[in-house]
Amino acid sequence: MDYTEFRKYVEENTRAQGKFLEKATVYLLDKNASRKLAAKWPDSRIEKEANKMWDMNISGAFTNVAEGIKNAENKPRFHNHEEQVSYWINFMNEYEFLENFTDGIDDMEFE
Repeated sequence: MDYTEFRKYVEENTRAQGKFLEKATVYLLDKNASRKLAAKWPDSRIEKEANKMWDMNISGAFTNVAEGIKNAENKPRFHNHEEQVSYWINFMNEYEFLENFTDGIDDMEFE
């Protein structure tokens, strides 16, 4: 599973992205409110920065899962890409990745 497939899988199978972007946007708006008028960001910049934060978060999650898979014992040899994707999904299900990732987003606070 490559990064793009992983990201799509997480975004389609959890509510994590929406919750993360909501929290990040509130954080950025609060931060923006304390800026001087001339330094305030427009809403488009807030949205762009929140999306960058999501990109970093999902990229880190991908790296963690990839590392777990790399170090997994008894990992089979993949004959095609579909087998690899299936293995990734089974691995994430076994370790309840989606649930834990979503719970982490729920508990996340920006400071």
